[in-house]
Amino acid sequence: MRKMMFCIMIMFITCITEVFCMDIGWNLGNTFDAWNNEKSGETVWGNPRTTKALIDAVKEAGFTSVRIPVTWMGQFGKGPEYKIKQSWLDRIAEVVGWVRDAGMTCIINIHHDGSDSKHWLDINKAAASAEGKKEVEEIYIALWLQIATYFKDYGDFLMFEPFNELHDGSWGNGRPALYAIVNDLNQIFVDTVRATGGNNTKRYLLAIGYVTRPSLTMQYLKLPKDQTPGRTIVSVHCYDPYNFAIQDQIHVWGTQAEADYFTRLVAELKSTYIDKGIPVFVDEYGAVKRKDPANEKYRINYMKFVTKIFRDAGIVPYYWDNGSTSSANEPFAIFDRRRAALSANGKLVVDAMMGR
Repeated sequence: MRKMMFCIMIMFITCITEVFCMDIGWNLGNTFDAWNNEKSGETVWGNPRTTKALIDAVKEAGFTSVRIPVTWMGQFGKGPEYKIKQSWLDRIAEVVGWVRDAGMTCIINIHHDGSDSKHWLDINKAAASAEGKKEVEEIYIALWLQIATYFKDYGDFLMFEPFNELHDGSWGNGRPALYAIVNDLNQIFVDTVRATGGNNTKRYLLAIGYVTRPSLTMQYLKLPKDQTPGRTIVSVHCYDPYNFAIQDQIHVWGTQAEADYFTRLVAELKSTYIDKGIPVFVDEYGAVKRKDPANEKYRINYMKFVTKIFRDAGIVPYYWDNGSTSSANEPFAIFDRRRAALSANGKLVVDAMMGR
């Protein structure tokens, strides 16, 4: 067992203890989180319907966990119930079940419902007035109450994440009122999930800081109070440097200064959380395929170095796979989802990540 693995001890009702050792995760991105005209849909951004064969291929490639981002807008009705469509919950549960059957852990969340401080999960609105805050929280509580109740008897292989990358629309630093809203939403999430009973009384729950940026998280995230201690995981995202990892504007990577940046970042995350017994996930990271194939070696070197430094610190990284192979649309794909297999280039990336 690798020393860097994060091992979650899962206690079932039968009093049998099973250990899930988490090493590297994978995102089923741009799928259940996809949306158009204020309505989410599994295939609306061009990815095919998810298959069991794809999930099995993810396991076969060496991944130990799958994050399933989910957008809920357009899939629930009007208040005060805000009832989620049964078909949407059932379909998500089907894929969650495939992840479980493959022997992997799983994360589901509320994803693009608050993207760029738009839609119903608008933190600018929540910070602007008591009425706005009440409206946002009313929907948020109603959705998490339903999601948590639906999955309350699922084992600890399933984890919940409260939201994704909440910010004021600028992607920059926020302001105290917004940091407070994010902290409030983390606390409401924990309280709501725990109150549904079943295995939710002890399920692992993620906590997220403003825009999920590591620096802002470490500075402003207030860990939620939890009736079940030791079940909080801090989650951050990392696409640094952005102009290399996402934009491919800088085509090479690997200077000593660039490596030192990650060394410092990991040391800060470790001292802030891991050394205090609080696990850390980087549940989105990665680098796009290079436009010029001659530069792909720098992407491979980046993925090898960054993954290793996270793993060595006990941080669980989740590769962001959005299914895209188009240079115009952030080509993070490493799996050919229609064939349910690694692409040739994807295999090189995965081998680098796995240290093979």
